[in-house]
Amino acid sequence: MFQQEDNTSSGFNWEVILPGYICGLVWGLVMGYLMFSRGKPQWLVRIIEGERNESRKRFKKHAHRNRGR
Repeated sequence: MFQQEDNTSSGFNWEVILPGYICGLVWGLVMGYLMFSRGKPQWLVRIIEGERNESRKRFKKHAHRNRGR
């Protein structure tokens, strides 16, 4: 009466992929907790502060062009 679909022909099998996602999520949460529980990671602070300073420099660099308008 009813035909069963064969999901293995597509090559995408959640039974194999889902444990990888779960392990990656758990590992990321544990590492993130350990990293941030010990204080601000200085390398991350330098990256974020560096990006903020660069965006301010770009804004200031082009600000003198718009003063006469």
